[in-house]
Amino acid sequence: MIVFIAALRRELTDLQSLIRIERRERIGRAIISIGTSARDQVALVQSGIGRERSEEATRLVIEKLRPDVVVSIGLSGGLSQHVHGGDLILGERLRACDASGTTIGEPIAAEPSLYRECVKALEDEFIPVHHGEVVSVPEVMPGPAEKQRLASACGAKAVDMESYWVANETRKAGVPFLVMRAASDTMGESLPDYERFLDDMGEVRPLHAAWYFLTHPGGLAATPGLAQNARRGGRYMQAFGNLFLTKIYRGLPVRR
Repeated sequence: MIVFIAALRRELTDLQSLIRIERRERIGRAIISIGTSARDQVALVQSGIGRERSEEATRLVIEKLRPDVVVSIGLSGGLSQHVHGGDLILGERLRACDASGTTIGEPIAAEPSLYRECVKALEDEFIPVHHGEVVSVPEVMPGPAEKQRLASACGAKAVDMESYWVANETRKAGVPFLVMRAASDTMGESLPDYERFLDDMGEVRPLHAAWYFLTHPGGLAATPGLAQNARRGGRYMQAFGNLFLTKIYRGLPVRR
């Protein structure tokens, strides 16, 4: 079984057309859609936001579904001037840091053969992708100043809140993994304070959102650009998902 895991439901939407969904269930607090592609059984896992949710979901999914490979996907912040909105970032190595950029734990390398196959397949299809380090932090990096400090401290190409913790659980279980992210915002773009109006599963709380944007009109001004980045990233992520299911993953490496 192939597992794609993301924090938010909308981060999985672009992959749903690639599989025939047969059932939905909950494993712990995670929401799982299980189906088949042309060749494989596939699960789409919505973990929720942050370390605790992603660790719990990954651990329980591994215990119950016994996947052959886990792919962490979703949106991220760009940490390089060369990363544009919607660009894909393939994580060659994963790192966890606190908000100041201090490393937590040991860096984790992606499964080498999967990484190489992914690079080749994307190059063959002329799909633009950045290669490098992805760093996971405990909170949203809201603006250019915070992202610049983090980039200077760790040198990563992208920042999220979950990938390292997914990778850490798969490493402990001996399951091969890969990380692919799409940039929802660049170094120069600011984000709304999502924690004010999203719940732990990343769903919008309408009254909280209305009050936030009423009292923070600057956040509303940034929304169209971020939405355009997400749509572009979603198209690239769907292309990656199709390649992964048809060319990149060929049943190896097997579960160790």
